[in-house]
Amino acid sequence: MQVNNPQPPAFASGLPAGAFATTHWSVVVRAGDSESPEASSAMERLCRTYWYPLYVFGRRKGKNHEDACDSTQAFFALFLEKGYLRSASADLGKFRTFLLTAFTRFLSNEWDRAQTPRRGGGCTIFSLDDSWTYNVKESPSKSRNSPFDGRTFKGAPVATIVAGRVIYKR
Repeated sequence: MQVNNPQPPAFASGLPAGAFATTHWSVVVRAGDSESPEASSAMERLCRTYWYPLYVFGRRKGKNHEDACDSTQAFFALFLEKGYLRSASADLGKFRTFLLTAFTRFLSNEWDRAQTPRRGGGCTIFSLDDSWTYNVKESPSKSRNSPFDGRTFKGAPVATIVAGRVIYKR
């Protein structure tokens, strides 16, 4: 299922856009039962029902439109691929809670992956033979109070490379 321009579904129940509809566990059970002939239609119904509320949840977490769409779509792809629905149970609570917990963990993992430095990331080339004196007036910090003002240090950075580009060179 591909959604390019998310639109709130028309709920007969009058729920506000982005609200989670009440789920009948019979639909969840049918969707999770790969032997059931109604499994694919039940899964499609769940995906269509919950795509927009999860998209709105992603937006409320600070994602822009494109990122929220991408994250929601990637979540459902992983959700279907890994068969996460098999671990849902009415005994453990509401389906909405299960879905929000899974999506929150997905977003957290997605954020962690985005923040992880890549191989060949940043490195600083340092010369141990050089020395330098800290001058608070030359500091990029807006604060002008430093215990290091006028102190001389042994070793100085010569260059900094990030993502294969030299971003600082003395």
